[in-house]
This record gives sequence, structure tokens and C-alpha cells, in this order.
Amino acid sequence: MQIGVLKRLFAFTALIVVLGACAGGSPIQQYEGTTVYTQTNLWFDSNRHMTTNYSAGYRVPINTRVEILDSNRNAIVLRVPDLDRNVRIENAANHTQEDIAGIYDRYFGNSQVDLSRFDSDTREAIENGRVKEGMSRDAVLLARGYPPSHQTPSLDQNVWTYWRNRFVRQTVTFSGDRATELVGF
Repeated sequence: MQIGVLKRLFAFTALIVVLGACAGGSPIQQYEGTTVYTQTNLWFDSNRHMTTNYSAGYRVPINTRVEILDSNRNAIVLRVPDLDRNVRIENAANHTQEDIAGIYDRYFGNSQVDLSRFDSDTREAIENGRVKEGMSRDAVLLARGYPPSHQTPSLDQNVWTYWRNRFVRQTVTFSGDRATELVGF
């Protein structure tokens, strides 16, 4: 009976070691414990933000100072002092076509985004997470974040697809560099 218990214990230990090796370290571990700024608006619900980029729940405004607490190959956990919340960003890689390092680069920077290049109406819309007709592609990215790549594989496309939630689709149509039609916003 003792040998059976030892075999099971050995098998369990081996499984834990294999699973730990598969999980691997975080490719952005060097940023853990650092303070950075959000480079776009992002929304979270139940302290979780999915990189499919739904715009439901609470918003963390662009240029918010946050602390990177933890990370792994699939997620980043940050502290948002202004909201007294921790938020877990979970990468849906099949939708973003990005690894967690790419997500970090999209979401965070060492300094605030300079919004002075935009007129006051556009600046206000960006700061409030709103997309409006006439915005440049850059302004839409700052206001709404990156559209999921499985529907918008290139930012050069004339139509960008977002979702408010799992069921409400939103599209921005561009003519040149300007948003000319908004659906679902």
C-alpha cells in the first residue's frame, strides 16, 4: 500500500513540474513592480479586461498611472490607484494575434500620451473613451484601443470592427484618415 501512495505522489509531482515548465516565465517580467501609463482607454468588468476589447463596465482612462503587479504568458495584473482596484488583462491571442509582450506595448508606456496635437473636442472625446465622426485613425486608437485582429487584421483597412460586449458589434468606417461612419456606438 505504501508503494502505491508513493507512485501516485511521484506521478502528481511529475505532473506539477511538467505543467510548471509548460507555463514558462513571463516575457515581460522585467516590468513587474514598475509604474507606467495607459496608452489607450480600456474597460474592465469584474476586475477583468479581455483583449477582445469590449467597452463594457468600468473605464481606465488614457494616461492613467498604473503599477504592473504580476504577469505571465497570458495575462497582466495591474493596480489602478485612482480606482483603488486591481485589474487582470487577459490576452485572447486568437483575437489579438499578439503575445503578452505585444499587448504590454499596446497598453502601456513610460510617459503619458501627448494629446495636445488634437483639437479640444477630439481631446475631450479621447479622454472620455468616445469615438466620433471626423476623428483620425490615431485618435480612434487612443479613444477606443486596438480593434481585435481576427476581424480587423490591418489598421490600414477602411472598416474597423469592435464590440461593446459579446453581442453588440461596432464598426468605424474611414475615408482616408478620417472616421466617416459609426455603427453601434
